[in-house]
Parts: sequence; C-alpha cells; structure tokens
Amino acid sequence: MLASTGPAATAAIARRIEAIPTARLAAGPGLAALAFGLTRADTGLDLLDPTSPIRIEAPSAGQPAASIATSARIGIDYAPEPWRSVAWRFFDTKSAAVSGR
Repeated sequence: MLASTGPAATAAIARRIEAIPTARLAAGPGLAALAFGLTRADTGLDLLDPTSPIRIEAPSAGQPAASIATSARIGIDYAPEPWRSVAWRFFDTKSAAVSGR
C-alpha cells in the first residue's frame, strides 16, 4: 500500500485516481505516477522510509497481501540487451488493471 502525508494529500490522490478508468489505473508507470501525483521531483525518494511523503507499507490487518510477479518491461524494444530483458516490471497478478499481460 502506498501512503501519503495527511488527509489533504490523501483526498487529492483519491480525486486523481477517480479520474482514471479502473481498467487503466495501473496500465504503466505514467498513469500510476499521475494517480499518485508523482513528479520528477520525487525521483530518489526512499519508499521504505516511514517518514517519506510517499512510501510502501505492509497491508493492514485482515487485508490480503498482493500477489506480486515480475517480468521484462513492455514497450522498450528500442533498448539494447540486457536492459530489454531485465525483470524490472513488478505487478499484481490478480489486478485486472495491469497492462500487457
């Protein structure tokens, strides 16, 4: 789960997410970044730092953990090997919003 800093940030994220069709919500890094209000200024943030304005947290009690898988990135045929084949794409195998299965 990604966490934000406070109710105002959470409400702003919710509005951005609502504007994206559900089937496209996680359809690539650009839409995911848009949904969470990320910009290039966020590059380098430590997503495991509990004080970070955006961070990855464990699921809440009773919430099932995501089923995460990896694959090579999609749509980067222009990239040379080995970068084209590196499994840098992480996705929830149960999500209907994931592109390019």
